[in-house]
Amino acid sequence: MNKNIDKNNKSSVSVFFGLARRECNEHGNWSFRIVWINVLLWLVSLAVIAYLTLSVVIFCFFKYFRDYADISFVDAMKVPFARAEHREKMGEYNIKCAKEFLKEGKVREAYASLVAGCARSPKNLEGVKMLSEFYLVLFKRPDRAIETLERSLTYAVNDVHYIRLYMKVLMDQTEDARLISVGEKLLKLPTLTNNDVKMYLAMALSTVYAYHGNYEKSKEFIIKFKLEKTLPGILRLSKNQWELGNRNEAIQILADNINFPQNKEAIYALLVNYYIAMKDFETARKYSMLRSLENPFSMEQRMEYLTLLKRSGDIEGVKRDMEIFFNNYQDDNRSMLYLANFAADIGDLKFMRRIYDLALRKDFTIAPYCLLLLETTIIQGDYKAAVAFVEDIMKTKPKWKDRHEDVILCLRAVAYYAVGNSNMADILVNDILKRNTISAKVMIATARMFDKLNAHQISLQILDRACSLYPKHQLALTRLIQAELKIGISTNLHTNVSKLLKMRRPPRELIAEARVNICSDKFVFASERANIIKEIDYLMNNKDGKAFSDSADSVDHDRLIDADLNF
Repeated sequence: MNKNIDKNNKSSVSVFFGLARRECNEHGNWSFRIVWINVLLWLVSLAVIAYLTLSVVIFCFFKYFRDYADISFVDAMKVPFARAEHREKMGEYNIKCAKEFLKEGKVREAYASLVAGCARSPKNLEGVKMLSEFYLVLFKRPDRAIETLERSLTYAVNDVHYIRLYMKVLMDQTEDARLISVGEKLLKLPTLTNNDVKMYLAMALSTVYAYHGNYEKSKEFIIKFKLEKTLPGILRLSKNQWELGNRNEAIQILADNINFPQNKEAIYALLVNYYIAMKDFETARKYSMLRSLENPFSMEQRMEYLTLLKRSGDIEGVKRDMEIFFNNYQDDNRSMLYLANFAADIGDLKFMRRIYDLALRKDFTIAPYCLLLLETTIIQGDYKAAVAFVEDIMKTKPKWKDRHEDVILCLRAVAYYAVGNSNMADILVNDILKRNTISAKVMIATARMFDKLNAHQISLQILDRACSLYPKHQLALTRLIQAELKIGISTNLHTNVSKLLKMRRPPRELIAEARVNICSDKFVFASERANIIKEIDYLMNNKDGKAFSDSADSVDHDRLIDADLNF
């Protein structure tokens, strides 16, 4: 009985907010005991409070400091456990915002959102394509576009539009080794199931191999992927035979397969080019008319027919058809741009002025017409009028001036040099040489204009700058070698010729000219002279002529404006 009373008299006190108890036993000794259940409850409560606090912080941070308006509190609670998913969702939101910014005309904000969005969500192929277009069109940085597209390539194996864009950029930038490497790897992937992608990759590889004279490999891809009866395959096989010098075989391939494609316009267009090259203008005219029946509204066919008349020497026919075209399509801006480009191409200044006046009356976008008129004025040698025209542009400062600043700069430099204003010309030429935004084609055309004015040294400087900015641009390198041979400069001739020989089938005529010049006394002290001759002879004698192209790129086709404007 006494023992029970002692137990009941034992003192017990809760301490530390119930986490422990202070107890006194029957002997009067005090001790502490941890109440583990209470500790556990406290820990759980603290964890819940900390988690909710963290969620609030995350929610506020992303909603108000990172402008992620789509985040919800539930999403914020999930972030610590699904960071990758949250990052991807935020990237999707950035890309959605970029589309909205573009609709509102906020280009800078759209670009910033796309950069952030593509970094966070590389699986969003639409966003990646949009960002690559920014680099291609706005910033003129195809290298950045290639890097952007390659980062998401693993997610785009079966996206034909993505693959088409990627391969096109590689081909345009002469990244042939890269294209072959990537293309062949993609074709071996077991995850590649889209037949359209397979066909496109095979055609891209076939084309690039043909560019380097490997026609056996080119044909192998066409046959392996059963493309010989498709329009691209038929055209490629025909072009291969033509480039090998087998003209009859090239034409026969088109004739034997003309009934396979539903749309035969491309076949007729190629036949027109073949017969123009053979100077059989009557047959070329026949196929041009067949092409017009295939697509009666094709502006390209009408321009092709005008070019055919010009090449055949039918000047009266050219004037007649230009007049008909002008009268029939006066209300169509695109058609008038085609005609203006043709008028500039043949140097018809009077007709170009009529088109320019029409564009003013019809309130067409005047920039391309203005620049085409300025270039035609320079080509025709009316330099004083060109200077007056370009000074008027600089004074009035139209809205489109900044967009075409590089082209205007080049035309101004040529015009001022032609009228003898050497001080102004020198300033403008130095500006051309300092800039890194002028396209290769514009620089080549500008160099050509200076060359016609006997300013060979300026032409050489511009071409050298073009090659340093665009080291893989084959036409720029070709023109640079031509300029070096003309002036007699041998400092970099070996390097440049060796580089050209490794590119896509360089013109046979140019390489033969280079060999003759290098063998002459003018280049007797040229660096690596014997090695250049040896390399050229090897390719000429051991590659069955496949290493070189017989289709000389006429320097007369070096135009400035149609290289810079998208008609």
